[in-house]
Amino acid sequence: MITPAESLARVRAQLSGSRLYTAAQIAKVIGLDVGNVHRAISDGRLKARMRGPFMCYGHQVVKWAAKRAAKVKKGSGVTVVANSKNAKLGQAAVTIVARQSCPTSCAFHQKGCYAEHDNNRVIWDRITAGAMEATPLDLARAEAAAIDGLPGDRDLRLHVAGDSTTDEGTRLIAAACARYVERGRQLGLAVRVWAYTHAWRTVPRDAWGTVSILASCETGADVLLARARGYAAAIVVPEFASDVAHEVDGVKVVPCPQQTRDRVCTDCRLCFNDARLAGATLAIGFAVHGWGSRKAVSALRRVALPMVA
Repeated sequence: MITPAESLARVRAQLSGSRLYTAAQIAKVIGLDVGNVHRAISDGRLKARMRGPFMCYGHQVVKWAAKRAAKVKKGSGVTVVANSKNAKLGQAAVTIVARQSCPTSCAFHQKGCYAEHDNNRVIWDRITAGAMEATPLDLARAEAAAIDGLPGDRDLRLHVAGDSTTDEGTRLIAAACARYVERGRQLGLAVRVWAYTHAWRTVPRDAWGTVSILASCETGADVLLARARGYAAAIVVPEFASDVAHEVDGVKVVPCPQQTRDRVCTDCRLCFNDARLAGATLAIGFAVHGWGSRKAVSALRRVALPMVA
């Protein structure tokens, strides 16, 4: 991942001010995911021509790159809570990371993501607005630093909103989580760190270290592919056929006990041991819920997951 200053130098060297460039071409030169470029265009940070497909003149890209390099930011793009006291998670510490940390390939990207609704949306909007120019690697560095500021006295849920899409950034977060667990051990506590990721296709499992990380999937085929990449898996379904283990799209699924039995995560702990889930070839199932349910079900239909009767 290149820095904003390096991006500016590349843009000045490789782009002609009077030529038009596509978002994909800009992303390749500036070193960002094309989704970040599209977001910059849609919110006005990067000016595009008014007609036809999104294309930008080189001189406009230079202006945007210069603003990114100046990097005047209101915040880090990361929020941590030492004890969320969440009704679902239980007595857990949590991290929340700005939107650009998420892969645009996620089936629920702007299409029913639970973090886009209710109080989650308010918090996510605020921390994202505070760090609009931060790259995924910037955010990972900030998250690692924030985790290092936590006491390590309870289980830690990464990415209540957000994700980690780079190998380097994920390893930084994993190292901070290992230090977090060690601080817990010194307090006489066996704390665990757990999370879910939609970036499992591009970030190798070993980058997550000792974090119990589940690949977020929408189809049985994706679960099998995630397992082949070394991940345990979670799968989102429109609804559960049963509140006990059953087959979904060719995969044996254990419905989330928080959803079926109202057990908080810190009591249940099924997701805290991804190696055990992988060894048993079990996936944790999550039924669509919340204000974005209709959009989420539509997203599942688009990826061809059969409705569970």
